[in-house]
Amino acid sequence: MTKYIVFWKYEPDDLDKVIEKSLKAQADAEKAPDKYAQYLFPPHHTGYCKGFSIVDISNPDQMTRAFTYYFPELELKYVPIISNVDMLKTYKEMPK
Repeated sequence: MTKYIVFWKYEPDDLDKVIEKSLKAQADAEKAPDKYAQYLFPPHHTGYCKGFSIVDISNPDQMTRAFTYYFPELELKYVPIISNVDMLKTYKEMPK
């Protein structure tokens, strides 16, 4: 599994559509959790019409599903979270 910070934003006029889609996705995730990323930190607003969450993705299709489902109302940006221990280990193993 891979952890990501997901930054998201939307236009104010799209708020009702974003809420409707979010509620439908939550209901579907209860029935088929493998289709969706697992929230490690649920969505939180960080300002005007934007925010973030932290997710664990076990299958790239989960990310693709979110992009296509929320498009065009919600813009998503996935940033991987890499363990510093793993990063240092990989760095040391790289040829110099």
